[in-house]
Amino acid sequence: MAVGKKNIGPPKWPLQFLRRICPEHLYEEIEGDLIQKFNRDVKNLGQRRAKKKLLWNTIRFLRPGIVLRNKFSFELIQLHMIWSYFKLAARGLVRYKMFSTINVLGLSVSMVACILILQYVRFEFSYDDFHRNAENIYRVATKVTLQNEVIVHETNTYDGISKALNTDYPEIKAATTVRGFNSDRTFIHYQDKNNKLVPLENFKAFDVDSIFFKVFSFPLLQGNSEVVLQDPYTALISETFSNNYFSGDAIGKSFQVYNGEETQHYKITGVLKDVPSNSHIKFDILTRSDPRTKNFWNNDVGFWDWGGQTYVLLADITLRGELENKLAQLALSKNGLKNNKDDYGQISTFELRPLGNIHLYSHLQEELETNGSSSLVYALIMLAIIILIMAWVNYINLSTAMSEEKIKSIGVRKVVGATRFSLVLQVLTESLLFNVLSVSLAVVSVHMLLPSFASFSGVPLTYGVLYDNTMLIGLLVFVLVSALMSGLYPAFVIASYYPVRALKGNLNTSRFALRKILVVFQFAAAISLIITTLVAYQQLSFMRDKELGININQVMIIKAMNFDKETWSDSEGGFTIDSTYSNKANLFKEGIRAQAGFLNATSLSHIPGQLPNWGTEFRAESIDPQKAYRLIAMGVDYDFLSTLQVKILAGRNFSHDFLSDRGNEGKRAVLINEAATKLLGFKTPQEAIHKHISTYWGADYEIIGVVNSFHQLSVKENVQPIYFILQPRALDYFAIHYQGRNATDAIEQARITWNNYFPDTPFNYFFLDEYFDQQYQYDRKFRDIVSLFSGLTIFIGCLGLFGLTSYSILKRTKEIGIRKVMGATASNIIALFTNDFMKLILIANAVALPLAYLGLKRWLESYAYKITLYWWLFVIPVILVLVIGVMTISLQILKVALKNPVNSLRSE
Repeated sequence: MAVGKKNIGPPKWPLQFLRRICPEHLYEEIEGDLIQKFNRDVKNLGQRRAKKKLLWNTIRFLRPGIVLRNKFSFELIQLHMIWSYFKLAARGLVRYKMFSTINVLGLSVSMVACILILQYVRFEFSYDDFHRNAENIYRVATKVTLQNEVIVHETNTYDGISKALNTDYPEIKAATTVRGFNSDRTFIHYQDKNNKLVPLENFKAFDVDSIFFKVFSFPLLQGNSEVVLQDPYTALISETFSNNYFSGDAIGKSFQVYNGEETQHYKITGVLKDVPSNSHIKFDILTRSDPRTKNFWNNDVGFWDWGGQTYVLLADITLRGELENKLAQLALSKNGLKNNKDDYGQISTFELRPLGNIHLYSHLQEELETNGSSSLVYALIMLAIIILIMAWVNYINLSTAMSEEKIKSIGVRKVVGATRFSLVLQVLTESLLFNVLSVSLAVVSVHMLLPSFASFSGVPLTYGVLYDNTMLIGLLVFVLVSALMSGLYPAFVIASYYPVRALKGNLNTSRFALRKILVVFQFAAAISLIITTLVAYQQLSFMRDKELGININQVMIIKAMNFDKETWSDSEGGFTIDSTYSNKANLFKEGIRAQAGFLNATSLSHIPGQLPNWGTEFRAESIDPQKAYRLIAMGVDYDFLSTLQVKILAGRNFSHDFLSDRGNEGKRAVLINEAATKLLGFKTPQEAIHKHISTYWGADYEIIGVVNSFHQLSVKENVQPIYFILQPRALDYFAIHYQGRNATDAIEQARITWNNYFPDTPFNYFFLDEYFDQQYQYDRKFRDIVSLFSGLTIFIGCLGLFGLTSYSILKRTKEIGIRKVMGATASNIIALFTNDFMKLILIANAVALPLAYLGLKRWLESYAYKITLYWWLFVIPVILVLVIGVMTISLQILKVALKNPVNSLRSE
């Protein structure tokens, strides 16, 4: 060999692999051939290519003709050996009671959290999956842009689209449209046992077509889905409604529906099972009416008249892209046909949303239900993973620590012939035993906690979810995975001890380094979650306490029926109104104002907490006459501003003294908010007064006043530009501001007054502050859930810290006695033990703080109005974790430090 040349040997792991698969009597010969060929390849091909060829030549021996010539022995995995491993694990569990308790408790708590979270997540992802063809059902949504700005993005679509989908596209097996109506806008009366007409209250209903059951598969208890909705003016009701109102005998009976203009009788032809709670379409009643022929303006229904929610059933899921392309082409061909609307460049496009994605991922205008939050679901999944990993970390840390206690017995077992595989199997058996005990305890705990968690999460979970096949299989897989994840590393740590070193008690210091890293991970996760909880609390408090610019406290809302009979009149330039109902509404408001404790009453089209679905495009002459700006519209009466305490910044309110304030659709007075003045190019509110703004159809509105920009929606959203028109008749809601009396008295007095003027109309009320606060339900849920599981992570982390501290004290009891004899005080001993752990917690802070800051900063970007991330939001959690850590450690050390040192010196 030339001087300076290194003897390049073959890589070891291919030959080790060969040793495992090759019979012993063939191994030496095959190995020699491989090494000889490798040396030749190094000379001819180079070291890199020679290694690749060695790997390939080794793999070639993995064939039945060679592998099956092994003489397999099952001595290590005989059943009696497995049983002996379980007995050893059980003895260890009893012998080391405290450490066993910590491991079982940590694993079971984490499993309880995971099972509850997974049940919640499972429910959220299960929405609408009970329909037979759920994977092929899509909802058509509409997006309207005005000069490249989205002004409408909602679940409704146009009548023309609904008709085209049923006739022009072979990709579609069926298309159905549903239109919702409920107790806010419609009366339904049924005949009771005494043949008296009784109104239904608080129902939810949809008007559907005959194709509804070709798309959806809501289960019927009575009736045939093929024919129940074939005839106009037929209806289906839910099982609960059938039992409550018809004593379970509803088929053939009828009810009448009054919508303010006409009364229709509907015959009940079927009874549905109650709609599953995981459906985004929830209803009590389905009706089938005649198709609409006239629109809002009493004209024939055209392509661009708004319809309802349209769902399509595709022949095959692969046809989605083709249908989307055709809808895009339809939009291009039809948009130019809009009368006058193309002057402003208003464009409509259509989107397909899979049925299974609606609940978590769709948050458009006019959603049929308040949909869920995908962010919350994924945050929960992440929390479950973190909590489970923390429990595994505890198990790994304590198991590797306890392996040091067993190191000599491990050495003896290796000397007498125990193989690595047998040691690994023994440790994994112990891990499996711990996990079986933990999951058993977890299932019992979940059984007890499930009702409370269902109430807490708002998800209707039942005990049945714990015992279905999916759950049982999931638990089995869960136990096996958990046993492997928590036991695999300790198993290899124990199996890797060399016999001589083990008998001498020599340990690998890298184990301590890993243990410290795992402790840092635990507390970094806990600190991050505590910071997240604190910031979530502050953000929610900030939103709920922020000045809205409008009064929502001590305001009662009564649902009005809006029964004005409006008829469009071209000659009048607007709607003509039957004043019968308006007079009653005015008398009702006057009756409320006349009573002590009621400050004022008003009627309005939309209340705070709702996004009005009514808007108009206006020109802004001072900016660009060719550009249009969309303002949201609200109908109000003369007392809107005073009742809800909205401030006038410039100009005046609507007044009875100015008949022109009412005007008509072509010329009238309006109020606008400050956001609208800025959008329309006015520099100050005063500059906007008496200016005229015009619509795309030529209507002329005079601005008579500017009000402050109050929050129509939650503080999560930007302030909306709004214009207000005077509609003194009753609209959709009455708002009553009361003071100086409790809510119960206010409700009762309002009910009496209501019944004096509307004896046949249900008194449906709610409080405005509670209604507005519903917009924060998912923010509250996020805050509460993160708070709960932050507490669990701290608990699990402290369990691990408690266990490691206990073990450290156990190992150093004699040292503590010597130090006390030498004059050390209890505080000295506490400082000795806490210093190392406090360093780890400080490192965890250094890791957690920047990560939490970046994550929370990004999370807050989704809010239009948000808190500032002040330094104290990060310092408080750091101090809290340090205090908890010091207390966890100190309480244990103090017991030993106060003992008689003689007893400590006698310990072994």
